[in-house]
Amino acid sequence: MQKRFFLEYILLFILAVLPVQGCLSVGNKEVRATARIYDKPYAEVWDALESLIVHDLHCTLKKVIENKGYIETQWVHRIDTEGTLRWRIRSQIKEKKEGVWVVINKEVQVKDAVKKKTNRFEREKIQESTQGSGWKSKRMTSEGYQGLYQQLSNKLEH
Repeated sequence: MQKRFFLEYILLFILAVLPVQGCLSVGNKEVRATARIYDKPYAEVWDALESLIVHDLHCTLKKVIENKGYIETQWVHRIDTEGTLRWRIRSQIKEKKEGVWVVINKEVQVKDAVKKKTNRFEREKIQESTQGSGWKSKRMTSEGYQGLYQQLSNKLEH
């Protein structure tokens, strides 16, 4: 009896200590993100998040619904030696008893590399146009999310 109680206690402790991680479904794609709660007024958190997205991350807003706490950006494209990458932010803010709940989702996608053989590229180009865009989702690291939340926390401190 004591052994079972001890095991249940350990299991409960482990579940309580694990970080809260949310899973949002965006279209057909699953986006993983963590939520943070801020002990600040809703308007202050909203302004800080919008400033982070527009001024610090240099994103163009696509959809903003302030009364529902939703911000979505246009795709930001980057081309470098690794290939083509694009990302966008989808964030949500809700006022709760504990404070203001914020979820920042950064959806990252990479484009298939262009093949060296022209005929192969033409074949794949045709297949892409009939099967999809050629973009593949890339999972954001927890360090990447931590960085975004740290930037938001820094904005709220100043």
